Amino acid sequence: MMVMFRSVRGVLGLLCLAGCATQSSTLELSERRTAEVQRIVAAKSYSDFLRGRYAALTNDPIRAAEAYSGAASNNPYNVDLLERAVFSSLISGDTKNAIQLSRQARTDTVAMSDLPKLVLGVDALASRGDADKAAAFFEAPMASQFNAMVA
Repeated sequence: MMVMFRSVRGVLGLLCLAGCATQSSTLELSERRTAEVQRIVAAKSYSDFLRGRYAALTNDPIRAAEAYSGAASNNPYNVDLLERAVFSSLISGDTKNAIQLSRQARTDTVAMSDLPKLVLGVDALASRGDADKAAAFFEAPMASQFNAMVA
């Protein structure tokens, strides 16, 4: 009877160890997958930025807007990408995309970026006739003296 108890105790101990090892390896696998997804998103964002940069340098604002928009959507904190995406959209004549990008951007990112503020102000005034909301965007501090003058 004592030998059987030791055997059962030994098997239970092994099962507990196996359970811990499986949980640990599952957690490790999940962390590796998360890191891999983050790496892929970062590579895609960088690829979009490079495509946008090349398109902008070769005077192709439509492709620049598409590429910068993709990069900006993957990097919601990046003010420069948002500016480039909005600017390229406006240059290409796609004001709807410029408005959409500006609306979807994080509030703190828009606050640090002149062009989306101007786009949102003009949109508030033109589409809804909301002068108070437009004034809030136009009166916000602008980094560029030129943009302040335009506002």
